Amino acid sequence: MTRRRATRRRALTAARAAFGAILGGGAPIAANQIVHVEVNRAAPLSTPIAVALVVACLLFSGPTVYAWARDAFGSPVKAFGYTLLAEGVLTFARTPWLTLGALAVLVTINATATAMRLATPPVRRSAPVRRRRAPVSPA
Repeated sequence: MTRRRATRRRALTAARAAFGAILGGGAPIAANQIVHVEVNRAAPLSTPIAVALVVACLLFSGPTVYAWARDAFGSPVKAFGYTLLAEGVLTFARTPWLTLGALAVLVTINATATAMRLATPPVRRSAPVRRRRAPVSPA
């Protein structure tokens, strides 16, 4: 691989990572803004749309946080509890510092996970090899 090609590859990887960080961190920020700013000022008719958008943000963020927590804590039960705690505090807490703490954690987890996913090339798996059975001769 030439030096120029390696430099381009590193630049592309860095760009993918940066885009992934922005993409991944955007959902918790959007959920926080909608729940704590826009719904409070919104007219009652726009609330179902806001709820749908927040649910979409939680559906985007939840599985990523769960996978991270499962790896971090080594327990699916703890991972589920942590995911509910972090996403629930972000969505329902009214204490500003608590909400901002949950927002910082969720943005970090989602941004890092998405950046790593986009920056790391996918692993190509070969098709499983099927073994043929030896023909059985009639007895």
